[in-house]
Amino acid sequence: MTDAMPELAAQPLDALTLPLHGSRLIEASAGTGKTWTLAALYLRLVLGDGCAPRSPEQILVMTFTRAATQELRDRIRRRLAEAAAVLRGQHSDDALLLRLRERHGGAQGAWRLDAAAQAMDVAAIFTIDAWCQRMLREHALHAGGGFAFDVVADEAELRTQAARDVWRREVYALDGAALDTLLALWAEPQPLAAALAGWQRVDDPAPQLTLAALIEQAAAEDGAARAALKAHWAPRAARLRAWLEPRLADAARPFDGRSLRAADVARWFDALQRWCDDAQADDPGWTDTAWQRLSGDGLRAAARQPLEVDAGFDELAQLRTALAAPPRLHQRLRDALVARGRARLAELKRARGVLGFGDMLERLHAALDDALAQRLRAQYPVALIDEFQDTSALQYAVFDRIYRFAAADADGAVLLIGDPKQSIYAFRGADIDSYIAARRDTAGRHARLDTNWRSSAALVDAVNALFARAEARAGAGAFGYRVGADNPLPFEPVRAHGLGAGLERGGAPLPALHVVHGDAVLTRAAAQAQWAELAAEHIVQLLLDASCGVRGRDGFKRLQARDIAILVRSGAEAASMRAALRARGLRAVYLSEQDSVLASAEARDVLRWLRAVAQPRDARLLRAALATATMGLELDELAALARDDARFEQASDWLHALQRSWQRQGVLPMLREWVHGSGLAARCLAHDGGERRLTNVLHLAELLQHAAAELHGSSALLRWLED
Repeated sequence: MTDAMPELAAQPLDALTLPLHGSRLIEASAGTGKTWTLAALYLRLVLGDGCAPRSPEQILVMTFTRAATQELRDRIRRRLAEAAAVLRGQHSDDALLLRLRERHGGAQGAWRLDAAAQAMDVAAIFTIDAWCQRMLREHALHAGGGFAFDVVADEAELRTQAARDVWRREVYALDGAALDTLLALWAEPQPLAAALAGWQRVDDPAPQLTLAALIEQAAAEDGAARAALKAHWAPRAARLRAWLEPRLADAARPFDGRSLRAADVARWFDALQRWCDDAQADDPGWTDTAWQRLSGDGLRAAARQPLEVDAGFDELAQLRTALAAPPRLHQRLRDALVARGRARLAELKRARGVLGFGDMLERLHAALDDALAQRLRAQYPVALIDEFQDTSALQYAVFDRIYRFAAADADGAVLLIGDPKQSIYAFRGADIDSYIAARRDTAGRHARLDTNWRSSAALVDAVNALFARAEARAGAGAFGYRVGADNPLPFEPVRAHGLGAGLERGGAPLPALHVVHGDAVLTRAAAQAQWAELAAEHIVQLLLDASCGVRGRDGFKRLQARDIAILVRSGAEAASMRAALRARGLRAVYLSEQDSVLASAEARDVLRWLRAVAQPRDARLLRAALATATMGLELDELAALARDDARFEQASDWLHALQRSWQRQGVLPMLREWVHGSGLAARCLAHDGGERRLTNVLHLAELLQHAAAELHGSSALLRWLED
């Protein structure tokens, strides 16, 4: 048991006064200026504002993705250069930079900022995985590993092989009931391979036993537990029946007969008695109605007047929970297979000389004795760890061992930045309990960004009200972690700076949040279709109303279809929504982070176009480019090109012009010329899904332009897209 921690409200963060020593937790809700604040704190660290001056190599900044590290590096570089100019006397309206100039104005401060801006290419800004890899190489002797090792980003092939090896070694030896038991859990090796993807270590519950012996042992334990549960409940069931049935037969009718009928109660208790008497029965087969009506609350609700109910009826909820728990056999068998799969996976990695991201973290954690922790703390006396809500338990342990969150050194600093409301990476090992542990370890040293700069005041107020009501209700609070007076994860509202614009209809502002619910019980498909129809109809009504639009500093602007975003949970919901909109004459583009544009049919077609433009006199490549599905030419148009030499020559000349555009202006302008010159946009938009195809083409053009900046020549770009 941990001691209850009183709720301590986090203090609003002032980037110019936040102490830059010790450990601190910064809660940064969406839209509250986290990146701006990180850059401001970086300026202070470089200048030595409230701390010893630090160079970019000494300030460790970690975030979640490579894209985020590059964006942060660029933002900090620009901010350093801007601040250096202001410290030299350049005019600025930036209050933060002006206050820094008051403290550090002059040549020395500007020199520090300039030097830091020029050193940003070697700044210590990493993803956690990249930093682990770097530390293992720099401290290889201490970590007990080699200086050179390969990192495998995708372990899918290794996990599949490990699962198949375990299947051959362990599962092929089973037969009869043991084999049936295992196949009921996993019918093939692939689910085991998927289970090996997690980072959490799973111990083999019986490493010396074969699977057959483990199944026999666990089945016996489950049987004994089931028998004990039945022996416990047999006399209680009889007692509860003896208490309830006479009251149902009482002429005074203490219970509402519509809610609780004697015949139903007799049938339910008969089923419970049969379950107690049958050693093989798994459960009494009660419906949800039976469990609810025979609960203490159900009986009290059915009583015509206040009634003291036998406490055993309240205990029925514990029986239901026990029956719903998975058999010990299944969990032990799952753990054994996963543990043996992990062991085989480790063998395969050692044989190939590779490490996965999780392996690097485990190796660094194992090597982190006091000496190495002190060395890393001296190498990086300041750490800013972003997206801390998505930190795994093992990552937390590594950082805590280095920076000692509960008692950080006064001459260093570790700032943990995160938002528990955005903890969404549990499938990759993220553990919200790590954030809660950090919150406890830094108690009294919490700060928060308390102003939302991105959303309208009405929306911020609506969200605050929604969560505040959940936080105030009896029970576990808004996030489900409150126990009595101890709430390790309280909801803290934010203020709204406001956008200076709002949605209105008929001259009156529209509420920022509507909640619509229905009482009918529907299948998933029926509910999906019904809500899509309702949403589409509401959107149409808004778009048809000339008085509906956004009023901002530039006056009133009528609502357009492009102003509306629809969020869905799955591709199936997106399809229902698009069908409902299409039936009303509205088109929509479906965007999904799970779909890579490089894996789309449009990517293959763009590759054919690029090949044709790179070699405009190759008739075979030209025909392949014009015949792509994305181009959408009709068969008679393609036939005319094949028969008419003049038209074919004209198309070839067009490719020559596109080739010159590619060479002089780049691939993005060339592809835009292709889209407009070929009439592609009009053809795409004339068909269902055309918006998505056209969007993919334009997205691909931007990706190609970005890749071309780091490649030499059209051949290299073609190889990049092929890969």
